Amino acid sequence: MNSSAGVYMKHGVFELVRRVLPSGLTIGVSYFDRTSEEHPVALQTALQDAVKVVAAKHDFATDDSVDLSIRNLFSGDAQAMILEAAWDIDHPVIIGVWIFFRAACIVRGESGLESVRAVYSEDIAIISAGVKKLIHTTPVNKSFPKDMKFGEFFMMELVEFMSSKSSSVFGYTPKFIRGEICLTNKKMKDLCDHFGSVVGIAADSAVLKIVDAENFIRKNDVHVVEMHTMELHGQLDSNNFVMRWVGDGDEVVLVSFSKCISTNYGKTIVQMQACTEAMPSKSLILEEVFLSLLSAGLNEIRGRCWGATDRAMVSKRSQDIEESSGKGNLPDMYLHVLKDAEALMALERLGFKRHCFGSSAMKPLVTDLSFMRNKKIKLATLAESRRCTKITV
Repeated sequence: MNSSAGVYMKHGVFELVRRVLPSGLTIGVSYFDRTSEEHPVALQTALQDAVKVVAAKHDFATDDSVDLSIRNLFSGDAQAMILEAAWDIDHPVIIGVWIFFRAACIVRGESGLESVRAVYSEDIAIISAGVKKLIHTTPVNKSFPKDMKFGEFFMMELVEFMSSKSSSVFGYTPKFIRGEICLTNKKMKDLCDHFGSVVGIAADSAVLKIVDAENFIRKNDVHVVEMHTMELHGQLDSNNFVMRWVGDGDEVVLVSFSKCISTNYGKTIVQMQACTEAMPSKSLILEEVFLSLLSAGLNEIRGRCWGATDRAMVSKRSQDIEESSGKGNLPDMYLHVLKDAEALMALERLGFKRHCFGSSAMKPLVTDLSFMRNKKIKLATLAESRRCTKITV
């Protein structure tokens, strides 16, 4: 049995981008199908396992959050990919799940700051129960590959999907993956290092949380800002936009706004990114510019009703659910600053707080998919096991 990566083949209930390892184990990525009877059930099982792991580490209640996350997947706000493996391709086993969102990413191009299409990675997890099932069902004439690094293979197949299938599935081919990471998560940190992710571990980077967002909305702004919208399938992308300010000289400040979902709580959140160019050191005008950009962005969020969806506040050590709806609500908001000391200092002077998950500070990261595509070619020659069996590509 042989197969090349990137070929869609339907087996059982899953449509796989699959690759067959020399051991006979098939691995592949399946896109979440909202019309399928089986996919929602499978995804719910995977999400429950992943969220329970997070809850155990950080002492968060998780009741109802999985159901709310599934609901958001059906609404189209969230996207999902499932990593599967099988000895018998008619009976694949889920061993991982990736939840992500359509997003914007601000990068420094040759002509200055620009916003490009990206995806925001909310969760990626390997499901140990699925791996154990594969081990226990290994055929007599085969052996489960030792030292299998499923995270690497998952990322390899995701890159394959992003390169060849993503445009037809969710509207565009992303150039970057954005996200955040807790540095105590060594496995994820190693995976990011392996794929060349830029992680904001220095003093010029942080994930900030906006406290009392209503206070940033102003009636009169002294700085004129412009909004850049994005298209999706030929129409307005209702979940992404960018606010831009241009100074008298080369000064430019951009803030992107992306509607996402917290899978730990099942509620709407906004993931933002801020970046500056040619701003004078310790410029007090930067604070005023950020206030104008945020005020305009928050008013746009209200107009787009991002806060009008059901929200669940699952409190620590509590299973009480606080429901609220209405056009005026503003979701929780997080702002990423990566390698931009001036922006970070200005935002902290405005009262933005460092975002922690439990007791661990979160750090921003950006992964260039073009680098990952090159890395994928090299990874295809890695040893599958201690016996140095080569992976077939």
